[in-house]
Amino acid sequence: MYDVTSQESFAHVRHWLDCLQDSGSDGVVALLLGNKMDCEEKRQVPTEAGQQLAQELGVSFGECSAALGHNIQESMMNLARSLKMQEDRLKDSLVEVAPKRPSKSSVCCF
Repeated sequence: MYDVTSQESFAHVRHWLDCLQDSGSDGVVALLLGNKMDCEEKRQVPTEAGQQLAQELGVSFGECSAALGHNIQESMMNLARSLKMQEDRLKDSLVEVAPKRPSKSSVCCF
């Protein structure tokens, strides 16, 4: 999340994502969210810049206002959908191994 009224906050997004990747968090689902969309008169980061960065990073994008509650639920639903899609992809790549049943000759009784 970055502050749409702070160019400095937006500039740090790449660093934060790099830190996440450096920590070994490959395949993490991320959402780039610009906050304070209610402060349009103080805006320093255009919506288009956020959209472009999200596209470059391969993550979902949205803008919200935590103060007013605008677009919070929609953003979290978007994130939940992305998590579900990742879970489905991971499930499809798993190989299920059935537990080995002991043969009658290998069963031992005490």
